[in-house]
Order: sequence, then structure tokens, then C-alpha cells
Amino acid sequence: MVNRVFDPMAEMKAISRKLEDPLSLFDINPLSVRVSQIPIDLYETAREYVAQVYLPGFAQEDIHVELKDHELSIHAERRMPDSDGLTWIQVESAFGSFHRSIRLGTGTQEDQVEAAWQNGVLVVRIPKLPEKQAKVIPIQTRSQEAVSSGV
Repeated sequence: MVNRVFDPMAEMKAISRKLEDPLSLFDINPLSVRVSQIPIDLYETAREYVAQVYLPGFAQEDIHVELKDHELSIHAERRMPDSDGLTWIQVESAFGSFHRSIRLGTGTQEDQVEAAWQNGVLVVRIPKLPEKQAKVIPIQTRSQEAVSSGV
């Protein structure tokens, strides 16, 4: 039996080292790491929501966009290139399946969504429903006799 003295500073340093390299917490092959987040910038104007989805290195045919129940969903797949005869030294780009969903306001025109692809950026435009304008109710002037009789 080894009698070990607890050293809180040594433990904190060990934890800190593991946090600097999150993959060290898992016994996995770094080439098979799956990343689920897709970077998205989302803004709105008076007429629409606009999502800019950053997918460099993805093929357009491997991206699927869906809007259902006011939720924008992006699915994408990026495959690792054929590695026959290659010995990877370092791989920092992510490969695999990716998914991202963002909830939008309830007033969207789901049948008029447009998506465009340029230079690895997918731009999705989701028109808003026109805001209902307040109905102006004119006030009529009636004679005192009509008001008294309930007419």
C-alpha cells in the first residue's frame, strides 16, 4: 500500500492540463472526432430573418436545410478525403455529420424561404409574415336623441 499525500496544487495543475486538451479526457482517435456545432450568424430586419451559415470545405450537395414549425435546421456531412497511401500528421478540420437548429419567431412564411450558396457560406432568408396593422375605427357622431333611444 502506497501512502500518498494529497497535494491540491498538483491536482489543480493536472486538471488544468486536461482542460487545455479536451481530447485527453477521452480515449478516442482524434481523426474520428465529431463536431456538432455549425457557426451561424442570425439577424433580422423588419421583413425577414437572415442566417449566414459557415460551411467551408463542404459540398453543396451534402447540405440539407429545413424550416419546420418556425425552427431552422441545418444538416451537413463532410467526409474525410481518401487517405490511401497517406499518413496523417495532424488533422484540425472536422469531418463527419453536423447539425444545428435555431428557433425563430412565430411569424415566418415557411413556403417562401430562399437559400443561396457562395464561397462556403450558406445564406438562408426567411420572410416574416406582414405585421397586422391596427384597425382604425371611426367614431361617428350621433344626435342626443339617438344615444338616448339606444340606436
